[in-house]
This record gives sequence, C-alpha cells and structure tokens, in this order.
Amino acid sequence: MYRARAAGPAMTAGARPPTAGATGLRVLTFRLDGREHGLSVADVVEVVRMVEITPLPEGPRWVAGVLNYRGRVIPVIDLRARLGLPCRAPSLSTPLIVVDAGPRLAALLVDEADEVLALSADEVQPPDPVAAACPAVTALARPGKRLIVLLDAARLGADAGPGGAGRADSAGGAGGGWDRRGARAGVGVAWGGGGADGARR
Repeated sequence: MYRARAAGPAMTAGARPPTAGATGLRVLTFRLDGREHGLSVADVVEVVRMVEITPLPEGPRWVAGVLNYRGRVIPVIDLRARLGLPCRAPSLSTPLIVVDAGPRLAALLVDEADEVLALSADEVQPPDPVAAACPAVTALARPGKRLIVLLDAARLGADAGPGGAGRADSAGGAGGGWDRRGARAGVGVAWGGGGADGARR
C-alpha cells in the first residue's frame, strides 16, 4: 500500500516543486473536465472515496468544506472551482486526493484518479508563457501524444483554511488507498475499502 512520505522541508504557499531531474518524475494523474492533470507522488498522501463534507460558511467558493481525515479536520478543495472550470456536484464515486499542501493536509476533489505514471526528464517541460500565467501550474508533461498539466499542491492548498491541519508525516499513515501495481511505467489506482475516516459509508 502507498504510505505517506517521510517529512521533508516545509514548502511555503506558492512555492513550486522541482521539475523532473535526470531520473525523471513520478506523478499521480487525474482528470478534470476530461483533461489530464498530475501531482508529484511526493506530495500525495492517499486517494480515498467520497465521505461526508461539512460546508464552511463564508469560505472561498473553491473550498467545498472540511472533512475528518484520520481524526484531523482538513479542508476540501474543489479543483474544478479552484481552476476556473464549470462546477459539478460530486457523487459517491468521486475520489478525493489527500495531499501535503505545505503547512497543512488538504483533500482535492477531482473527477477521476487514473494512475501513477513515471515520466522521463525529456517528457517534462517548463510551462509555456500562457500556462506560466497560472501560478498553480508547475510544468507540462508530454508522454507520447498525451498532454498532462502538472500542478503544485502547495499552491492549490494556499489559503484553504486554518493552518496546522496536519502534515503528511503525522497523518497516521495511509491505509486503504491506492497501491502500486499495474503496468505502463506506473501503477493503476486501487481503491481501499473505507473513506477518509476509515469507515465505510
């Protein structure tokens, strides 16, 4: 099973993670409005099934609310709203990607979680001038005929809620999420049996 990474240096909100080095980069790919996006697996804690989300009064439009993750209250970010895409009501099959977003953990609401993909250094490029105008975009990946927009988890989680919601290394592990198996330079996504709080809903 995928486990949370060991604690590293804190990333300030808005800081961009490094792009692929000589050995490449591993990313978790997911879909929003039919388009592929990705996050570095170093920032991903777990993928969980939809659970009850508690709305926050007067919160930003892109903050769907908060949820109980392993006994910790963390913000839920609607990535469609965060990135200016048309909103869509989540269903019971909607995945949540729990990420280490700098000073806190956050859950990202996406349409589909696809696979873990190993990218070579040649397949990852800095964003072009248009994409560079979007602070959350850290790089563009072009494996084969695909185009994957790589996002900065810390930037996505900036201003999403009160600090101290928990770092990845103190989240109590990542049981019941996706695990490492499958083909094509990476892994398929395997769902666990429970939600963010470990209880089947």
